[in-house]
Amino acid sequence: MSGLSGKTCLVCVAVRIENNSVLIVLLQMSGWLGMRSKVRIFASVIENTVKLENISTAYGRRGATCVTDNFTASLPAGTFVCILGTNGAGKSTLLRTMAGLQPPTSGHIYVNGVELSQYSRRELARMVGVVLTERQAFSAQMTVEELVSLGRIPYTDFSGKLGDDDREMVENALARTGMRKMRRRPVASLSDGERQKTMIAKTLAQQTPVILLDEPTAFLDFESKIETFALLRSLLRENRKTIVVATHDLGTAFRVADILWIMKRGTTPVCGRPGEPAAGGPAPPRSNLRQRVCWICFSICPVWNSTERT
Repeated sequence: MSGLSGKTCLVCVAVRIENNSVLIVLLQMSGWLGMRSKVRIFASVIENTVKLENISTAYGRRGATCVTDNFTASLPAGTFVCILGTNGAGKSTLLRTMAGLQPPTSGHIYVNGVELSQYSRRELARMVGVVLTERQAFSAQMTVEELVSLGRIPYTDFSGKLGDDDREMVENALARTGMRKMRRRPVASLSDGERQKTMIAKTLAQQTPVILLDEPTAFLDFESKIETFALLRSLLRENRKTIVVATHDLGTAFRVADILWIMKRGTTPVCGRPGEPAAGGPAPPRSNLRQRVCWICFSICPVWNSTERT
């Protein structure tokens, strides 16, 4: 021990704490490793922004149709997830459940370590932003800028008046989605693609750590699709947001996703990373993108592999 006198060493300790967060503790110790040691502690918490715990979901009258069964997953900040599946597989239902718009039939969802049901509506609006495919009704006179400004309502007082910071966020959201020139246009006059971009801008103005999008590029042209996914990826890099997208676009999902959730109605979604084989499964082919995407759908997902190909 005496040989360590005057020396400095670093010890890194990782401790798992509540809700699967990881506490990283860095100890800098100098002098004797005993009572007289000088110890400096640096600590940070790496949180799973979203955690799903044994989630089951359903739709239809009284939840007659089960679409997700006993699903558990943890998503750290800065993760891009794409949900894949056929029509009716439950992609939208799972997103709505994660957004707090409908309760799960069983299980729990946590956002930043707090169960979703414990948030007030205002608090939840500061945590989770969502863009759904349902066409929403707005006042005939509402402009694009006014709609995007609604994303700042969770941060205003009872009057709903925007401050300078709020207006700056709205301006930035309009610019990043390419909707600045249309800010005075009535929402009712927009095309489906323009309306979709406006809803994405509203979600950006909302400044939430979690963004959920249901088919965000469904009505967009090819160039706008590329721009939208590039924007989402930039949000991950710059702000470490957690983004979950339900999509039918397999090629884009393969290129942009960190994690894939592959769904089939009434079963537990299968998780995988693009390009990684399932446990015990074959290595993915490398010849072309189509084969690699097919490998994801049929090799990672034993449910599809066993039933859908007959």
